[in-house]
Amino acid sequence: MKKILINKSIAVMLILLGILSSCESFLDVNEHPNKQTIPSLTTLTTSCIERATNMNYLLTYYANRYTQHTSSVSGSSTDQFYENRMSTAWSNLYIGLLSDLNELKILATEKKASHFLGLAQVLNAAYLGAASDFWGDIPYSESFKGNENFTPAFDTQTEIYEEVYRLLETGIENLKKTETNFSFIEENFDGSFDILYQANNEAWIKMAYAFKARFLNHWSKTSSFDAEEVKTAIENSFSSYTEDADIFYNDVDRSPYYGIILDNNTGNLSITFADYFIQILNGNIYDKEIDPRLAIIADTTVLEHNGVFTGHQSGSGDSNPETDLFFTDNCWHFGQLAANQMMTYSEMQFILAEVEINNGNKTNAFMAYERALRANMQKLGVDDVDIEAYIVDTEVTDANITIENVMKEKYIAMFLQYEAWNDIRRYDYGVGNETYKNFELPVDVNPELNGEFIRRVLYPMSEKQRNGENVTAAEGGNYGLIKRVTWDE
Repeated sequence: MKKILINKSIAVMLILLGILSSCESFLDVNEHPNKQTIPSLTTLTTSCIERATNMNYLLTYYANRYTQHTSSVSGSSTDQFYENRMSTAWSNLYIGLLSDLNELKILATEKKASHFLGLAQVLNAAYLGAASDFWGDIPYSESFKGNENFTPAFDTQTEIYEEVYRLLETGIENLKKTETNFSFIEENFDGSFDILYQANNEAWIKMAYAFKARFLNHWSKTSSFDAEEVKTAIENSFSSYTEDADIFYNDVDRSPYYGIILDNNTGNLSITFADYFIQILNGNIYDKEIDPRLAIIADTTVLEHNGVFTGHQSGSGDSNPETDLFFTDNCWHFGQLAANQMMTYSEMQFILAEVEINNGNKTNAFMAYERALRANMQKLGVDDVDIEAYIVDTEVTDANITIENVMKEKYIAMFLQYEAWNDIRRYDYGVGNETYKNFELPVDVNPELNGEFIRRVLYPMSEKQRNGENVTAAEGGNYGLIKRVTWDE
């Protein structure tokens, strides 16, 4: 009886296996025989650049609130220095950008595609360093190990920067290699997968040096700062604003900044120009003529202003509809096709001017300052006559140039670039020095900060829940918002 039951069971099992096998074969009918299960180098590269530009936007969206380039229309807690964890940016960094870059580096190494590997290393360095500038200590060396480690230790900012420099150096080395290039992987190669530089490895090398100069300059307040190393990196970077690392958009893929316009136009008001920024452009803070860039950066035609322009007071929920300037798609930075600026020639020349002033070389400082100023104005489309008139109006010469002159013009040029927050922190928001004239705390500032300016953002709650012990140690308690990152100490 037992044997009969066993035989019957075996028969049933064989029938079931046959059915399942048939089902599996049936389901396989819709599997494309040429389906790509592993992304190609080109598709993965495109994805990485897109994620990098999105990261650039997310960092800028918050950083420019702290620098009072932009302001929330409703008097947001972000503007007032309350808790800000930037969870979307953190997810975009770890789940998106760094994860994809890790895959690209692995694939490029397997295929001995040196230029693709170099590109990945440069982007990796750029936004790993940027993340550390916002959060301070962050997980990296123990990250991307899947199920092996859900609670990675946090690398110190010093360790992160060491990795950033290593990535940039090896990235440059790989981009310089001649035995392979971007085009060896395809017969009909057009470089369109590289939406930043169209597979121009020389442009990527210049951008890598530019990021190196930026990161080196962050340590300007410390004993480890090396001015000559910064100057060398700048010399190897961009030679014109036409080489800037800008992502341009089209009617289908619109600029993320245009999304802010769409929100504002439908009554979902988010952010607009901050008053401090507008007061600099309209000449009030420095007692000068109106900056010719004002009418390009802002849409001054929409108001019956009688020559009076204002922005939104940072931290305030009040506005003046008669004089407050708002973002429109006529603003240079906010049209559908507007550029997302990742790195610029102007920034390099402003850094050079800063270094030369601190070295006591005013002649070289002035030349770099003027190159930076002209480049920014030309890029925005200011007429040559207006550029010359503005330079005369500033009354800055190679004999009297100061760090305040340099940082004031750099502040204007860095509108909608997150690096501006690193600058203003390096100079302590103008407190106790001659930079950032009349810069003040926002209205209704977080009282728990005891009158101090924000110095960094906090870690996302999701990271705190998963990796609580390491987050708590790195965050510094309830006052982590004023805990300085290492280069700012």
